[in-house]
Amino acid sequence: MPNRDIVTWNALICGYSKNGYDFDALQLFVQMFREGFIPDETTLVSVVPSCGPRELVFQGKSIHGYGIKTGLDLDVKVKNVLASMYAKCSDLEAAELLFQNMVEDSVVSWNTIIGAYGQNGFFDQAMLALTKMREKNVKVNSVTVLSILSANADPESTHCYVIKTGIINDASVTTSLVCVYAKNRDTESAELLYKSLPEENLVSLTAIISSYAEKGSMSLAVERFTQMQQLDMKVDAVAMVSILHAITNRHHIDIGLCFHAYGFKSGLCNDCLVANGLISMYSKFIDTDAIFYLFSEMNKKPLISWNSVISGCVQAGRASDAMEFYCQMQMSGLRPDTITVASLLSGCSQLGYMQFGRRLHCYVLRNNLEIEDYVVTALIDVYTKCGSIKARGNGVQKHPKPVCSNMEFNDLRL
Repeated sequence: MPNRDIVTWNALICGYSKNGYDFDALQLFVQMFREGFIPDETTLVSVVPSCGPRELVFQGKSIHGYGIKTGLDLDVKVKNVLASMYAKCSDLEAAELLFQNMVEDSVVSWNTIIGAYGQNGFFDQAMLALTKMREKNVKVNSVTVLSILSANADPESTHCYVIKTGIINDASVTTSLVCVYAKNRDTESAELLYKSLPEENLVSLTAIISSYAEKGSMSLAVERFTQMQQLDMKVDAVAMVSILHAITNRHHIDIGLCFHAYGFKSGLCNDCLVANGLISMYSKFIDTDAIFYLFSEMNKKPLISWNSVISGCVQAGRASDAMEFYCQMQMSGLRPDTITVASLLSGCSQLGYMQFGRRLHCYVLRNNLEIEDYVVTALIDVYTKCGSIKARGNGVQKHPKPVCSNMEFNDLRL
């Protein structure tokens, strides 16, 4: 374009941001500055959502600072996106402060704070905010209902309310209610509500299939999956994974194999999420050959994939293989998280590897991973099975001197 204006920049930044290209949106924002264009409220509304990921929180705070300096943060839309950003970064104090300083009580602002509480597990506060919203006569809309459903609201009470207010006519609300009923294993209510939808819905049908599978009603799950195929619905990776995770009974291995074949035929097995789901499924059936094959065929191996195969080996009683995979993971440049550590500690318990368990304990202390209960439990299990009762007692303390010494985690050579 020979001539660019602020509207052009905003449109491009918004496009990148809405499609998940967070770094590109931020780079465009910086480039816009360098070329002499001054951002307006729309620019900030477009770019701030890209700062939701934790690794970009510093950039988000910087943009917030710019908004304060220029007065752009006084705009209610800017305050809303900033509050939403802080909520995604689990900084509820900042989100609440922004909300309290809002002059205008708009439905968007209330939805933002209710969603913020729900995303961070503060379900009681989310419901309290809804009560205050209604006391101020702010009209509830479909987004509000979706927010309170994500905040663990009672589905039956919410269902009654949306029928009373007419919001039930919104397809997204009905779909969410179907999913919540299915998640709570009230498949009968989910089925009845699903039939009231004007059009067949992939999300709702997937939730119903998963609910049947989790309850062990695999014949009904397969029946609904067949219905999905007859309606020419294309199952996506998320739907496939939800079905695979529900296959836990050894008697249903044949059904799991059929879904694996479907994933192979449809190309879904190339998706990292589906591959991890299959690895988890085969781990439950102690089929290490399938686990190793699936892992070797993966083009990209993120940390979640390494965790899946390491955990699968431990579950199958092949802790030595888990240790080998861990060494390969280290050589690929990935750092273990709490899931990795917990799986490896279980492997140490199987093999009686006290020294390796101690080094993992050192890593846990240096990286503050002891806050996770299941990691502490795994540490206690290692010390108990390896005969170190004193260390087991210190395992729940923050800095157990007898265990850590000066050993380095990276000194491990298997």
